[in-house]
Order: sequence, then C-alpha cells, then structure tokens
Amino acid sequence: MDGVNEVGFRIIPQKVKAEDYTLILEDSATSIHHPSIDTSARTYTVPANASVAYPIGTALTFTNDTSG
Repeated sequence: MDGVNEVGFRIIPQKVKAEDYTLILEDSATSIHHPSIDTSARTYTVPANASVAYPIGTALTFTNDTSG
C-alpha cells in the first residue's frame, strides 16, 4: 500500500473443481477448490511452461475441503 491506493486482492476468486483438472492461464490469481461433496482424490496438474507460460510472479492457490 502507498497510503492512498491499496494493492492486491481483497478476495481471491474461487473455481470449484470436482474432477481431475489441468490448469490454464486464466486460473492465475484464483483458488482451485476441491469441495467436500467430492470425496474422491483428485489430481490437479500445473502444465509445463512450454504449454502454458504463466508470467513470472503468478500465484496459484489450492484449497481442499476433503480428506481425499
């Protein structure tokens, strides 16, 4: 913060994924959420830079609401 303008997110947009999932560029600055209603273990894949070139400093967040 610079005392006038706040910088950064106040909330992180959440994308619920109840299936195996490979991230895309549009997932940057979001939270990939595994919901409690899906009790299966899931695989979330961050693709190689050659496939999806995330900018330096990109944040990817994952939350898990299950024990799967």
